[in-house]
Amino acid sequence: VSFFTSMPTFCQNGCSLSASGRARLGEVYNSSGNLQLDRAMFEAYNFIKMRFGVNPSFQYVLDADSPNAFASPKANNPLYPDGSVYFGLQLMQAECTNSYLNMCSSLVIVLAHELAHVVDFKYGSGFSDTKRAELFADYLAGAMVYVYTTQFKQINIQENALSLFSKGDYAFNDEDHHGTPQERLTCMLAGFNDAMQIGFQFTLPVAIQRARMFVSGF
Repeated sequence: VSFFTSMPTFCQNGCSLSASGRARLGEVYNSSGNLQLDRAMFEAYNFIKMRFGVNPSFQYVLDADSPNAFASPKANNPLYPDGSVYFGLQLMQAECTNSYLNMCSSLVIVLAHELAHVVDFKYGSGFSDTKRAELFADYLAGAMVYVYTTQFKQINIQENALSLFSKGDYAFNDEDHHGTPQERLTCMLAGFNDAMQIGFQFTLPVAIQRARMFVSGF
């Protein structure tokens, strides 16, 4: 079975972490200005993209309108052919400020969510609407949080879950509706639990297939 399908129309202009502030990207930077945080982000980003089998570029962006992160299918560098990921500087500050353990753990779920969109660009979720495409990314992000904390570095799971929960919305009639807080958390936890229960047989094709099946119910 091939997992390479045509790119869904919903993301031709990119996908954001939350429904707010999607329209405009601000100035783009290669560093956040904090070298220690940059190093941690680079390590996490490389781990996650390798496990997801994608190779997009990564930059920070001035998310002036509202804290957000953004993934685009457009590749700006031939060395990174699978698209581009932009992480908002305001979002980074907000995640670290809200980290009750001062570990900025929830940056992992944000990275995983955006890289899950790149998985969608490359392999296809099969969803043409924003909400289910976002929930598909939430499922894969949840699975990656489990893989990350068991194979790479311990992070606070609750902090990641609360971060994603807070980014849900109730704009049911908005075409950019990303799912309610409970729906987003439910999909993340489904991915996390499936990865935990299935173990090493939980390959990327299996994760994509199970994500499609689970999210199709929403």
